[in-house]
Amino acid sequence: MVKYDFEVKDGYSLFPEHLENDDLVFFHGSPMKNFKSICQNGFKSGSELRISSLTSVTYTMKSIGAFNHVCSIRQSGEDMVVFAVFFKKEDLERHLDVQKRVPIVVREYAEIKVYDSDIQPSRIGYSIVPAHYRHK
Repeated sequence: MVKYDFEVKDGYSLFPEHLENDDLVFFHGSPMKNFKSICQNGFKSGSELRISSLTSVTYTMKSIGAFNHVCSIRQSGEDMVVFAVFFKKEDLERHLDVQKRVPIVVREYAEIKVYDSDIQPSRIGYSIVPAHYRHK
């Protein structure tokens, strides 16, 4: 996994253009304190972590979405991290678990929500949003 230096580019993108424009690459933001757990155990929903009732993990189609998210939830003095991840096309096409009658992957305007924790993207890279950064 590649560490990308924190640099806000045109339009608030954090990653190189080839990642930002790849239809199979998505972005996820989280407090830096979760970095090790995500690397070891994958991405988990709030309900799996027992911290909220959210039953899905959200990934944005552009890094600006994950970047805005981490800046909006950040606690004072807290570093945040934005991951760039790759999904297999066949995983993105899994829309509904017919037997359980629940969604698996839901594509919305600028993001996807993944309800099945067995669907884990490959982590390509990450960028740390430093605590001192003030989002404008």
